[in-house]
Amino acid sequence: MPRFSITALLWLFALVAAGMTTFGPVLGAICSAVVLIQAVNLKNKKVHLGWKVLAMLSPLWVGPFFTGVFDRNLQVDHRTCEQRVGTIVNAMLSYADDHGALPPPVVRNADGDALHSWRVLLLPYLGEQELYDAYDFSQPWDSPHNLALAERIPDVYRCPGNEALDHLPTTYLGAPGMLASNYFVVVGPHTAFPEGDGRPLSELTDGLAATALVVETADRNRCWLDPDYLTVSEAVRLLTTPTEFRHLHVREHSWSTTFETWGGEVGFADGHTADVRAEPNGVYARAILTADQDDDRRVRYRRGWDMNHRERLIRWDRVLGFCLFATVSLLPELKSTEKQSADGTE
Repeated sequence: MPRFSITALLWLFALVAAGMTTFGPVLGAICSAVVLIQAVNLKNKKVHLGWKVLAMLSPLWVGPFFTGVFDRNLQVDHRTCEQRVGTIVNAMLSYADDHGALPPPVVRNADGDALHSWRVLLLPYLGEQELYDAYDFSQPWDSPHNLALAERIPDVYRCPGNEALDHLPTTYLGAPGMLASNYFVVVGPHTAFPEGDGRPLSELTDGLAATALVVETADRNRCWLDPDYLTVSEAVRLLTTPTEFRHLHVREHSWSTTFETWGGEVGFADGHTADVRAEPNGVYARAILTADQDDDRRVRYRRGWDMNHRERLIRWDRVLGFCLFATVSLLPELKSTEKQSADGTE
């Protein structure tokens, strides 16, 4: 193949494009370089054709290996989620220091209509003062003006696993919107967030370390501005049922994407977070969700990350990229073989 011909340049462009589509930018460039080196060495007649083809296609199995090596680490993903829950809880505690009470779970008008979420009230404590100032509290959360701000959702309100769904061809979990939050408060009698005004921390008599403020869930597809919340019964089911989707982890492989759901994070009123999987009878789940029932403060729950569901999506875009990469990789060999046959005929 001529070194600087138009055909060679077009082949190189197609090779790199197919490699990056299949293996990603870094590995695609590496795999393309391997194929290019083999193409340059095709003039070596001492190498058997089978070994040449084997070397030309080496990226097709080396690529998947390194893709697995560079797969996002599950612990990093879960730690990020844990940190975000902790940031939200600390923002709530700062709000309580300034206002004498936790933020109200829902801001309502005189008619009882839900207007605003606690998430908006926390914006100044999350470094989002500009976004808070742009929000119009004289209008409901779903007014055209306020909804226009929804796309500026702070990262802290989203689990990294759900963020990954924004860029994947999937309807997994109902394809949670880019504007959906994964962190909710639990509203009900005797919780840290009863209906009405915010509650002072002094009223959390069960102990701050044993009172939950924020609970993670993966499949409640609600805009972060929506003043939606979990009821006690919903939260108990979430904390005690193994099949409930709480924390989503997305693992990228060469030819597929795996969705795994794990136990999610709970943020407590003393600032600590934990992955809570309470016992099935719900007694201890209710103990951490209530704040003034004199529950056993030695709340027993299992800490740790327990996967409860896995689902795999075949990435046909990458499969097609694989086929294209294989075809483009073999073109120099095919052309060289054709030329050798023509020379032999002559």
